[in-house]
Amino acid sequence: MSDRFIHITDLHFWEVVWNPFRLLGKRVVGNVNVVLKRRHQFVMERAWAYVEYVAGLDARDVIITGDIASTSTSAEFEMGVRFIRLLEEAGKRVHVIPGNHDVYTFASERRDDFGRYFGQWIPGDGLPCMERMEGGTPVVYMPTVCANALSSKGRITDEELARCVELVESCDGQVVVAGHYPILTQTEGYDAHGNRELRDADRVRAELGGTGRDILYVCGHVHRFSDVVDPEYGNIRHVTGGAFFRTAPESGCDGDLLVVDVGDDAVGIERHVHRGGEWVVDVTAKDT
Repeated sequence: MSDRFIHITDLHFWEVVWNPFRLLGKRVVGNVNVVLKRRHQFVMERAWAYVEYVAGLDARDVIITGDIASTSTSAEFEMGVRFIRLLEEAGKRVHVIPGNHDVYTFASERRDDFGRYFGQWIPGDGLPCMERMEGGTPVVYMPTVCANALSSKGRITDEELARCVELVESCDGQVVVAGHYPILTQTEGYDAHGNRELRDADRVRAELGGTGRDILYVCGHVHRFSDVVDPEYGNIRHVTGGAFFRTAPESGCDGDLLVVDVGDDAVGIERHVHRGGEWVVDVTAKDT
């Protein structure tokens, strides 16, 4: 088994909404955030410029772990579709799951707007599901998002978690599990406690840890890079990626992606960051 894939997360294409009839519910809060903060941190022109770099990376598969949008507007989703099609034109095979900002309002979730725009790139016939990459590596795609009235909390149902565990247990060797939310709510790199956490995250860790399988869990949501082995379940390695084209003062970069190598005996992580006008490999994690 040998595969390489690119992990991208948290693009957050944004639209400033001025029409008051479109500012019902939580979108009011999200729109204020876009106006005051997100539009300054997420320079969307970078997305199109960065495609060329992604195209040149020696990996065919691209896994995007959500938050393509900011408040789930049609304009944001259309920009996401354009981005994915550019990757496909460059020869990449793209796999997409939603983030919490992709189901930002109850109406958007009810209409399945994300599915209507990105259905052809969502793995399987619905999440959770398992697909194998060309080299045989199994990837279990885990649903973790839901609409909320105010918070940014995630959710996975008992049935969905049981199915994820079943899929993981059906695999031999290294298993990649991709979700949007971290299941380890705090590391030295981030803190996702409180209104930003996955509900029952510790139970999810325990269920996955109890499978005994070697799991690489990849996700986004926190806009920070982190690569740690679970302190209680040593068979789970947690890797979060930074936001793809966000200006990140805490790390001095304005772009972030991961290149992941999965082999029979080891997993290698490269963090690629855009800093000082060019892409560089900032951190190469030790193989485990």
